[in-house]
Amino acid sequence: MSIINSNMNELYEKPLHTEGNFWAGHDRNNILRIIEAGLHYLTTTDLVNLHATISAIQISRDHNQAEEKVAGI
Repeated sequence: MSIINSNMNELYEKPLHTEGNFWAGHDRNNILRIIEAGLHYLTTTDLVNLHATISAIQISRDHNQAEEKVAGI
């Protein structure tokens, strides 16, 4: 678990450098601040739909990590 935590800390500290990505150059804390500020402008329906999207991403990520663990990656 400590490896995962240290990797997450690195992700929060380093700016993203993904070509063509809207978030390139922003660190994770800045991304979270921007998203949280924007949430105030969304309707309840928007927020519910966003929650569904977040849940789908979490499920997909969990499945990918489980597959990587089985494959020994």
